[in-house]
Amino acid sequence: MKVLAVIVTYYPDLELLKRNVEALAGHVDDVLIWENTPAPDNIRFRLPAMDNLTYYGVGENVGISRALNLTREIFFEEEYDALLTMDQDSIWDNLGLFLERVATSEAPFGLYGPAVYTPALKPDFTPAGTLITSGMLVRREIYERIGGYEELFFVDGIDLDFCYKAAEAGIPSWIVGGTALIQRFGRKRKVCFLGFHPEVYDYSPSRLREICFSEIVLAKKYPARHRKKGVILRHYLLKRIPLILLFERQKWSKSVAIIKGLILGWNRRSA
Repeated sequence: MKVLAVIVTYYPDLELLKRNVEALAGHVDDVLIWENTPAPDNIRFRLPAMDNLTYYGVGENVGISRALNLTREIFFEEEYDALLTMDQDSIWDNLGLFLERVATSEAPFGLYGPAVYTPALKPDFTPAGTLITSGMLVRREIYERIGGYEELFFVDGIDLDFCYKAAEAGIPSWIVGGTALIQRFGRKRKVCFLGFHPEVYDYSPSRLREICFSEIVLAKKYPARHRKKGVILRHYLLKRIPLILLFERQKWSKSVAIIKGLILGWNRRSA
């Protein structure tokens, strides 16, 4: 199985990116880094030349969905069998085992991904409702069947939309046993409040707006698969905003961003 790995970057931590690439080396055929860091800053955020590593980009931030769709065009021009999509701040554990298990005749058809943080134990393939974009392996025939990524989503919602779309076409998602991905999700930390220990993420206002927008759009587009709009509203208005007001900076701008994202998603007529 010939595999192309793509890492979408935006002002990356170079040491972490280097470890990311090194974890791929020797397991995939080629690594493509799609630079969303705008020019001319992108030059300062490149790794030294490495075998089978190529940089692409258009000199501006096109978002993750558009970057993956442009990479998919490159993928189709070559004789690759599968595309492995990666975030810039993910590190693989047991990628070799992951690819070995996927390449066997016993592997069920579908989308494949690792567990996050802790390796999934047997069975070798565990059904998953969705997978995150980072670490997801997509075979050529799946792209041919369902197409690419929804460019309405700039950063968030991409993986959920793609997995939901695949599921509605009869393509399941699987977590591959014995493999894991160390993945950052914002700057997550636990706080103490009235004996409870909720988590806060310290996302930027723009990121919060997009997260809320994508949540509502997904709920409208996939009502049988995504959590309901009422659940989403209660989560952000009654839980996230109070936690931001209590424990985070930029309290007002983040709270307004959540409300704007929910309104934008609610008012969008079609996804």
